[in-house]
Amino acid sequence: MATHRITLASNTNRNIKTILLLPSTTPDLVAFIFSAAKSKLRLKKPTKLYVLPTGAELTSHADILSVATTSIYQPTILVSLGEPYVGSVAPPAPVLSSVVHSLVDAAFLDPLSLRQLHTCAALPGMLRVVGQPDLHPGTKFPIGAAFVSAGWLHPPLIGGDIGCGMSWYRVSLSAASLATRAAVQRLAETIRGVEGPWEDQPARETWLGGAEHAVGDPRFDAMLGTIGAGNHFAELQIIEESSADAVAAGDVVLLVHSGSRGFGQDVLARFYDPASGDHPESIPAGTPQAAAYLAAHDKAVHWAQANRDLIALRFLQRLEPHNPDWTADAPDRALVQGRKFVDITHNAVEASPWSGEPEPVYIHRKGAAPCTPSMALLPLPGSRGTPTLLLAPTGTGEHNGFSAAHGAGRAMSRAKAAVALRGKWEDANTPKTGTARERYGEDFHAGGSGGGGSGAKKRDEEEAAGWTICDEKELAWEEAPEAYKDVELVARDLETAGVCRVVGRARPKLTYKVRFEQGWKEAPGEGRKRDGREKEREREKGRWRGEGEGEFGEEV
Repeated sequence: MATHRITLASNTNRNIKTILLLPSTTPDLVAFIFSAAKSKLRLKKPTKLYVLPTGAELTSHADILSVATTSIYQPTILVSLGEPYVGSVAPPAPVLSSVVHSLVDAAFLDPLSLRQLHTCAALPGMLRVVGQPDLHPGTKFPIGAAFVSAGWLHPPLIGGDIGCGMSWYRVSLSAASLATRAAVQRLAETIRGVEGPWEDQPARETWLGGAEHAVGDPRFDAMLGTIGAGNHFAELQIIEESSADAVAAGDVVLLVHSGSRGFGQDVLARFYDPASGDHPESIPAGTPQAAAYLAAHDKAVHWAQANRDLIALRFLQRLEPHNPDWTADAPDRALVQGRKFVDITHNAVEASPWSGEPEPVYIHRKGAAPCTPSMALLPLPGSRGTPTLLLAPTGTGEHNGFSAAHGAGRAMSRAKAAVALRGKWEDANTPKTGTARERYGEDFHAGGSGGGGSGAKKRDEEEAAGWTICDEKELAWEEAPEAYKDVELVARDLETAGVCRVVGRARPKLTYKVRFEQGWKEAPGEGRKRDGREKEREREKGRWRGEGEGEFGEEV
């Protein structure tokens, strides 16, 4: 059920106000608001409604719905007891451009992300801006969106984690070997320490496919095969149900989410200076600068794909220690790719035909999965402890920007989550009070299990639940389930919009989040390590963001 958020206030005293959610299923919004005014504002006989700042009277359900759905800012509706509009009259607030389209319906929507979509719609050449159901705010530009432009490239819309994406790999473990928490914890101990520099530069260049694909700067290439912080992870999963051809119920798979690490941020810094020019975000297509950006962009995308494959190799070496494919002196990347059945890039730009345009347009994706006829299956991860949904594209058209949601999307910024949730979690696996079921109710999928029940059943659920490796408490708080939207509602919005349908579910068994190894040196753009007190001071000032861009992290 979609809802629209408004501020409801007294016409004569604006200090008497409340926040009100307008359900889209309500047949008479006038009566609904009058009823809310009586109960929430204590106004006995409301008879008229006005909208700020124009003072226009709202007399019908359609009037209210138009204000609620087209305003860039959260609208304020004033309730009158019969008196005329009180206050000065100002021009109407800006409304959403016809270029902007939001697929958010049932999922939570932060109004700031809509305003950021509007900001993007004003960039040169913009034809269509599509907010996916996982839409949430970034520093200036939103995350969970696709941007279609003709004749222009916009590097900051993609951001600094160029090439970030997700890859799924088959693992030869049995589901039975992951049936108990004790078994998963034993496996977790074999995974610890998988981070850190891999081999030497010649080996990395070989893995990348040649020296021409390497960055050429050891500070960046030394990060090949590492996950990164923020929302990045590697997760061992069991397919619980699937009607897709690629996997079947009972299969064990590895989902890797990572990108180009510091390399992509370096590329962005070379082509985007916020302080320069009238449109520092934009590069005209066909210019030498555009060609240089696309070349660097494509190199970062290639590097990120190789990075995910190498992460998978390092996990497979721990998960299948007796497999000779992984113990060779020079592991063959083709063998890892043979295990891969999905590989998507959700931070990138690509040229595409577009109706009515004589030349290919540029589809910029920031936290948006490609959704084209070539994509048979897409992952839609939620948060740790919630399932990853298997999606099959059903709509591959321009209305959704040839894109789909790439995950649940944040409902709470990292800074807010770190403060609000530190009192609820001891670490990534332990709520401070009560069981996970008690904390989150029936909507919490602890390792995919459902329902309450007897003590024996709860013990069975705890045995079936997954485990998270995350040695950074702040990251555990930032990535807690409450910080994310409901992935089921995100999927429902995709189905409602005709973009995808759910064809299966994967239950998380072992989730690996970055751990800060002693002696690890971060590359430029990654940020240096901070002690707890420094993080706290910077968080209070609103500056510390973790790896990546902006308040909401890398692209979450």
